[in-house]
Amino acid sequence: TVPEPARGQVEKKTSGPAQAVQLTGLRETFVHLWRTPSLRHVVIGSTLVSFIGYGGVAFGAAFLMRSHGLGLAQVGTILAPLGGLMGIIGALSAGKLADKLALKDARWTAWIVAIAKTCAIPLALVFYLTDNLVIAFIAYAPMVALSATYQASTFSMVQTLTPLKVRTQASAILLFIINFIGLGGGPLTVGYLSDVLNPEYGVDSLRYALLTVSMLGLWGAYHYYQAGRHYRDDLEKVGILDKLPATA
Repeated sequence: TVPEPARGQVEKKTSGPAQAVQLTGLRETFVHLWRTPSLRHVVIGSTLVSFIGYGGVAFGAAFLMRSHGLGLAQVGTILAPLGGLMGIIGALSAGKLADKLALKDARWTAWIVAIAKTCAIPLALVFYLTDNLVIAFIAYAPMVALSATYQASTFSMVQTLTPLKVRTQASAILLFIINFIGLGGGPLTVGYLSDVLNPEYGVDSLRYALLTVSMLGLWGAYHYYQAGRHYRDDLEKVGILDKLPATA
């Protein structure tokens, strides 16, 4: 809700590529995100994958302790460095790959995430269902890397399709939605499902709660696929596609 300062000094212009879209306030920026097809799908997709991610972060340690018998110190020693390292690798690698493929077809910016989220599903099945701890962590490492792939593409698309003067506001709205629904609802849903499943599955109720929520990744992948389908058209509308390399 804070008024935006003048934008465009770095680009040496006072309006962004999306010159046809005149946004003056919070409501207009929100409407722009919703009415632009690729941005609408990106917002929904990123909210879904963050919903999964926050639920997994909140209860991942508890799952390993309950279902695999690890102690708190063991979980922290293994989970924190492995998850952090693979998250960094996944986010940076996806951004680099999306930049490279987008030079040939801009739609790959979103499709990279759709593929990653789809590939993460079988890894989640292995991680949550196996009783072999070694196999679990072998599946966990690439699963975390694939889970982090949405960040670069999501914010890149939002910034690209939003006028200069409200880019910060657009990102703030996206972060608000991601945190309000993802962080606010992800852990809550996992905990609720675990309680519901506890009478039947006992100590493994958390295993199946986390697995159930992780299946939302397919829904998220669908929205990133749809975002890619609309991305070229949306780029044309804001006058960016004609500025991309000839191979695009």
